[in-house]
Amino acid sequence: MKHLVGKEVTKEVDFMEEKVSIRKLTFGQIIELQKQIKAVQTKPKSKKNEEADSMELLRIVIGAGVIGAQELSVEDYQSFPPDELNNLATEVLNYIGLSTDAVEVDPDVDVDGETPMGN
Repeated sequence: MKHLVGKEVTKEVDFMEEKVSIRKLTFGQIIELQKQIKAVQTKPKSKKNEEADSMELLRIVIGAGVIGAQELSVEDYQSFPPDELNNLATEVLNYIGLSTDAVEVDPDVDVDGETPMGN
């Protein structure tokens, strides 16, 4: 088994009608990911920062598990449909064996706290 140390395990998933590669995380990376998620979840809440926190959770999970996502800016994330980001984060969490309960963004709310199309 020693030859498997450091091996990266990946699979392709759909995102925005394209294929992206997600990767399994190491035990240490999962612990760090959980710490980052908990830090966001335990911040004091207000309506405005709830939407920003949801986006931050998605960025943390996608950044950790999607190859190439580390290079994306906040503005890049804001340009994607929320349901696509949710689906991708869910794929990552399922692939690494974590619960998906904490990482959801309401598709009817943008990161500025307003509903799309002024609804």
